[in-house]
Amino acid sequence: MKTVEEIREEISKNWVDRHFSIPQRDFILDLLMELKPSYCLETGFCTGSSSATILASCLPTKLISVGLAHNNMEQAKKLEEQYAFNFIQGDSTSILTSEFFEKEYPEGIDFFHVDGGHEYNVALSDLENAFPYMNEGAVILADDYHSKMCPLESVDRAVDVFVAKNNLNMDGVNTEDGKGMAVIRL
Repeated sequence: MKTVEEIREEISKNWVDRHFSIPQRDFILDLLMELKPSYCLETGFCTGSSSATILASCLPTKLISVGLAHNNMEQAKKLEEQYAFNFIQGDSTSILTSEFFEKEYPEGIDFFHVDGGHEYNVALSDLENAFPYMNEGAVILADDYHSKMCPLESVDRAVDVFVAKNNLNMDGVNTEDGKGMAVIRL
């Protein structure tokens, strides 16, 4: 088993343009080491730093990241060569269908990192589409929730509506740099 320092070193080798903050990385690293998820999903690849954190910290059986074409394809290729990782280029609102989940996640999902489109309808769609396929004890982590660093009312509202509609419990987390996240435990 790797130490936290070994994992941080491994992540740093795959770190690109620190879009994903160090305090956020450390919070998620601790969460994933506690959870030890096997089947992970992510919307929003951007620089790939969050994907690298998920992959190095828990070595999941599967991680699929869905993101748009303007994201860092070199980093996606590097992670695909190194880990059980697959990048799917496209819009999550059209990719995350029942057919996708039945094909890619027949065992369900243990961890879902939501950081794709920041419009209300996109964030809510990502949450609602994945929810029926989440395993008991799974965690949904919604990035940019009540972020002091980059406030996004549309994301806040989508998370609040989703949590209320499904009668879920959620903790809002602001890392030391103000990067907000919602942690929803199922």
